[in-house]
Amino acid sequence: MSTKVEKLAEEGDPEAQCSLAFLFEIGLDRDVDLDQALSWWRKAADQGHPIALEKVSAITGEPMPEQPASNPKQSHTRDGVEVRTKVLLIEDEDDLRALLEAELEENGFHVMAAVDGQEGLNKLIATPGVHLIITDLKMPRMNGIQFIKTLRKMRIAETAGLIVMTSYSKPELIETGRKMKVDHWLAKPFDLTKIVETVNQVLKKRQRVA
Repeated sequence: MSTKVEKLAEEGDPEAQCSLAFLFEIGLDRDVDLDQALSWWRKAADQGHPIALEKVSAITGEPMPEQPASNPKQSHTRDGVEVRTKVLLIEDEDDLRALLEAELEENGFHVMAAVDGQEGLNKLIATPGVHLIITDLKMPRMNGIQFIKTLRKMRIAETAGLIVMTSYSKPELIETGRKMKVDHWLAKPFDLTKIVETVNQVLKKRQRVA
């Protein structure tokens, strides 16, 4: 997989360059190399990739070009074309993921689905402008806590709302989530319609804070 990413990055694909920078930054399938990571972030930033621009600014302190603020509604228009609110859904149970994705899509959201935290991070890097992230806690490869910690460390999707789905409710876990700026804990099992209600609540909360 990394060979394909490296080839695309060398060919100038900004999404592949971001993915490669991410791999070097946190040491997935290779040693951590922050100089290499910054080099690839810069190459993607030179092509105007929003996440890369944010990363270069965060790492170096260089000012970032102003970006138009995203509008966290279910849909809005851009140049006369309807643009739906982007939601990243991370859930390793196939049936539940499919049900949640269908419910959100039916209510006007554009859903990107991932089976674990690692795939979720890759999708965030490749697709800027996600308004809200919904993640399970217990997953293979990269679990929900590892995903959120990596998200905060890399300063990706900092303005996105964050909902965590879990069957666990230990006080220390809730406290960890609070420190990592989780907006809402959704206890499993829950009624399917609850997900849309919760998403709308978190988006409204984010609008008030913005």
